[in-house]
Amino acid sequence: MSSVPSGVAATEGVGGNRAGRQLQLADLRNDDHFPAFDDLSPNFYAGDPDASDDEIGGGPANWCFLAEILDAENFTRVRLVVRDKEGAKVVLAFYTEDRGNELKRSLLRPGNTVAVLRARSHQFLDSSVGVRQEKENAVKIITATLTELLRLSDSVRIYSKDAAGKVCHGCDEEKKPLLRCAKCAMFWYCGRDCQMTGWNEKGHKRDCKIIRDNDLRSFFLFNWTSSQAKPRFPLPAPTAG
Repeated sequence: MSSVPSGVAATEGVGGNRAGRQLQLADLRNDDHFPAFDDLSPNFYAGDPDASDDEIGGGPANWCFLAEILDAENFTRVRLVVRDKEGAKVVLAFYTEDRGNELKRSLLRPGNTVAVLRARSHQFLDSSVGVRQEKENAVKIITATLTELLRLSDSVRIYSKDAAGKVCHGCDEEKKPLLRCAKCAMFWYCGRDCQMTGWNEKGHKRDCKIIRDNDLRSFFLFNWTSSQAKPRFPLPAPTAG
């Protein structure tokens, strides 16, 4: 297409899905797979995604704790104060080999969101509670606020369908064929006018940049109900079947 907003183009076709099969897109508001802190189970294996299911107890097959960074400090180790989707403020302390210093310092700023795979609550020696994180490949920092991520999740579930029932992000009409944003490959449009509406009026200029992060894209595409493997970052891409 021509005359589209800078950094946005569109291509026809369906990607990553054979025989028109509908991908099940994850919902970041789902309390089972993306729980708030109060819904995390406590145990002595709090930050260890290698702990067995018998050690950590029951729960969903896989889950991820999402929280927005409010403050960051680094004395003997990286320690974040974060706020979850219910507004609870808790501590995320890094007990990795490098004590959290493997994380890019520029990412540890207020307003970014931290994702912790298979997190468990932990009571520290000072009787405070939070998350004790011991595996560096179970943590991802996302350059977006938690509010932005939850709103983006709502949009993805409506406008990123990959088979029958695709909806134009610009006009909200279900049409065929539609053109896909070539930058993020997640949103669909009728044509140039609808694409410009999505870009300028419905927030895709910002969302497109956020969702081009492959790890974030995988949040929506990963099968969180699968018990076949304990996930690590980068999350595996879905297998076309």
